[in-house]
Amino acid sequence: MPTFTANDPSRLVGFLSLNLAEHPIAEIHVMAIDACCRNQGIGTRLLLNAQCWLVDQAFTTLQVKTLGTTSKDPAYRQTRAFYRARGFHHAADLPNEWDHETPCVLLSKDLA
Repeated sequence: MPTFTANDPSRLVGFLSLNLAEHPIAEIHVMAIDACCRNQGIGTRLLLNAQCWLVDQAFTTLQVKTLGTTSKDPAYRQTRAFYRARGFHHAADLPNEWDHETPCVLLSKDLA
């Protein structure tokens, strides 16, 4: 999986890995930013680097699955807001993707 990283001088502070199994649609497999480094633009930079790379590889759509709106977890409310603010839109609710206690939502963004 192509992986993009963010480092400070001494350590890894974030990464984003892509699943490319369904060309021309790519999926963010995982993105994580160290909690002490959030809200500093690291996730945005990782996402922009991945998107530029995907466009160069002729991908047209980027998708991500995350916890759906029925989840009460405030961290995932922030996750969904992060993606929406960067041009992702609701593509589908996938209630059976994981399990009944882990509601899944698919967000999507056109890269072209």
